[in-house]
Amino acid sequence: MFTHAAPSITLTIANETMTLLPQRAVWWGRCKTLLISDLHLGKVETFASVGVPLPAMMHSQLATLSALISATHCERVLMLGDVLHAPAGLTPLMIDEVARWREQQGCSFAIVPGNHDRHIEKVANWWNMQVLPDVYHEGPFAFTHIPREIAGKFTWAGHVHPVVKLRSSSDTLKLWCFVMDEAARVAILPAFCDFTSGGRFERTPSTRVFAIAEGQVIEV
Repeated sequence: MFTHAAPSITLTIANETMTLLPQRAVWWGRCKTLLISDLHLGKVETFASVGVPLPAMMHSQLATLSALISATHCERVLMLGDVLHAPAGLTPLMIDEVARWREQQGCSFAIVPGNHDRHIEKVANWWNMQVLPDVYHEGPFAFTHIPREIAGKFTWAGHVHPVVKLRSSSDTLKLWCFVMDEAARVAILPAFCDFTSGGRFERTPSTRVFAIAEGQVIEV
């Protein structure tokens, strides 16, 4: 059942205004910060290295992020892990393309490392991005890659690539979604990368799910 649908949904969390965006990002207005997770840059190059072709996607991902930065007048992008996919994807061309794209952005970038970011230090300086601790605290929030409860904080995370299935009598839709456990005080962002498998999550009475469909965020 749909309970609410809008181009974006704004929530008050820990006395902060947070907006869930259909571009699979969260806008933290007071800090002029965009939260995203799981870009998996270099995934196409990684699969190409073993002879598996995938459609080019990095340029469209970065174009979407550029548009978000411009539309929000963002001052910082905070990435919640898995910025990279694998070492094989760190080709000279890929590194250079991201560096040239980064030079065009007028905001800062910070990375909370994920399990795929084993070599993030090799490119972070080249891309002018700050690498933060695995658990980063700011204000009432903790930011990490793998979802976890952190005492005294509301946690924002990624890693799961959550999707939700909506069924009718004749069809099933599989949609990217934001997942928020109000009891555990944990929110999970959808993957910013298009080519990722959708992850399952446990739905409890305290779970709220916000699906993304046709440019809208829908609480389901």
